[in-house]
Amino acid sequence: MSSSKWYIEYLSDCLIWLTGIRFKYMFWEYAIYKDNVVIWLICDDIFFIKITTGTKEILWENYQTWIPYPKAKPQFQLDESIIEDQELLRNIIEACRNDLK
Repeated sequence: MSSSKWYIEYLSDCLIWLTGIRFKYMFWEYAIYKDNVVIWLICDDIFFIKITTGTKEILWENYQTWIPYPKAKPQFQLDESIIEDQELLRNIIEACRNDLK
């Protein structure tokens, strides 16, 4: 199964306030780049963010890890409550981006 265009449009609308965001279609799914670094994956209409030291500090006790596709590393799955909370999402993005520099 692949991600729907509707879900990608929804995420694009939720992330419109961010600068340096780019969606890239790959293998029927999407990678989302922040300042040319892959931070998120969209697989089967599920929003995943990489597990880093910073994202663990913010999400570890509240979110389960999932494997977005076979042989992938576990990642945090973000639900709509986080996607639509700009302040929390900004903190998660900044933590992940800083860890991946």
